[in-house]
Amino acid sequence: MIHESYDENLDFDKIIRESFEIIKKSESLNYEEGIVVGNMFVADVLAKQGEYKKSLEYIKKIKKFSKYLSENPTDDFNLLILQYENCHNLGLNSLAQQYFKKAEKVGLKVKHEGLKAANLFNLYTSYDIIGKDQKSIYHYLNRARKLFDIEKYKEIASYKQDKILLNISFGNYFLKKDNKDSTKFYYELSLKLLKKEKDDYLGVYAHKGLSKLYEQQNNIAKALEHRLKSIEMLGDNPSSIEDVLDAYLSTSKIYDKLGDNKNEKYYRDLYTVLNDSIEKNKSKARDFTVIHLLEEQKQEIEKTKSTSSKLQIIILIVVLIISILGYFKFRNYNQRRKDETQSLLKDIEEYEEKLEKNNIESQVFLLEKREAGYNDLIDLGKKNHPNFYNYFKELYPSLHEKLIEIDPNLQLSELILCAYLYLDFTTKEIAIYTFKSFRTIQNRKYTLRKKLNVPTSEDIYVWMKML
Repeated sequence: MIHESYDENLDFDKIIRESFEIIKKSESLNYEEGIVVGNMFVADVLAKQGEYKKSLEYIKKIKKFSKYLSENPTDDFNLLILQYENCHNLGLNSLAQQYFKKAEKVGLKVKHEGLKAANLFNLYTSYDIIGKDQKSIYHYLNRARKLFDIEKYKEIASYKQDKILLNISFGNYFLKKDNKDSTKFYYELSLKLLKKEKDDYLGVYAHKGLSKLYEQQNNIAKALEHRLKSIEMLGDNPSSIEDVLDAYLSTSKIYDKLGDNKNEKYYRDLYTVLNDSIEKNKSKARDFTVIHLLEEQKQEIEKTKSTSSKLQIIILIVVLIISILGYFKFRNYNQRRKDETQSLLKDIEEYEEKLEKNNIESQVFLLEKREAGYNDLIDLGKKNHPNFYNYFKELYPSLHEKLIEIDPNLQLSELILCAYLYLDFTTKEIAIYTFKSFRTIQNRKYTLRKKLNVPTSEDIYVWMKML
């Protein structure tokens, strides 16, 4: 997504027309920024409408201005985000991961602190669409939350909207963790904050999340209510065609659970027609993507003099060739063999993962290394080890200080309970690991609430995280 590019509710056709005018005038003046930004608008809108191949063609035009992009990290960042989102929507998640890593490096080069924070926020909160490890997703969400401490960020127009989006992202995270109370808290908080904003499009994602939550609780009527609200908010000019596709399919499944065959068929037919159209576009776009990437890698080989660098590029080309062969096989298969093709793509991703394991700079390796202390702390908590809180205090010194600041008379047993709550241990787990009864832990939580002045309407787990 191009940050602050345009209002979500604007006419996309109008945006493209105006962008073409910008491009035409900029080309006559040889104004590179106008050419790049104009093409960026067009590529972004086309991607949102499901025209992925056309979007990639405009991205290819932008890449020709490599010198300009190297000197303007904001536009370079936006271009990488476009490629990241396109690759994800095309099912090329391995490539999407690569663009994500590149975007983060480029985003850190932006000089304006507020714009840098806004860019990185969009990147970090979107990680859950390609991230498989929940710890990694939580890691990036916390990095996104810390960005709000930057004063210059508050001057950016999207600051309030981003705060709402962060709540939705945490709702999505806790939904996958099956933490129902926190999930509901974050989604409902985002809807409450949205009432103060003119643009309520983000409500689509909050209602979508609540629908999934109620569906998990087998409250199908409430699930349908929130799903229909999300469709209503999508309106006639949705921000993304993928949102519409997801809404139709989910609504169809809910009606199926209710035994409403008429409405189930209605939404399933809407989904099928739209999906067939998008799949045709995706098919063309995948061809374009893998072939274009192969051309780029060949050019890199010609420019590279370092033997080690050449070897890395050759390996990448081999992987891309395998991807191309796998894709063409996929394209020639009929509907009944889609599962076989997905298996082949999975094999390719596993092959790439094996290559990444040999790279000591692998993000996964670094993340696991950083979280070693966290894992040790969890183990100490489960064993009720005497050094549990001392180790917790070493890892989270600021939290310890804030707790003591609120109540200097907190006992060690109460601080230990705070640590368990901060680490998301349930009441039942705390009782088991500390050899106490369930009722005892409940009473201690109640006493702790009073000493820390935690509002009764607020989830103590959430309060502890926000401290």
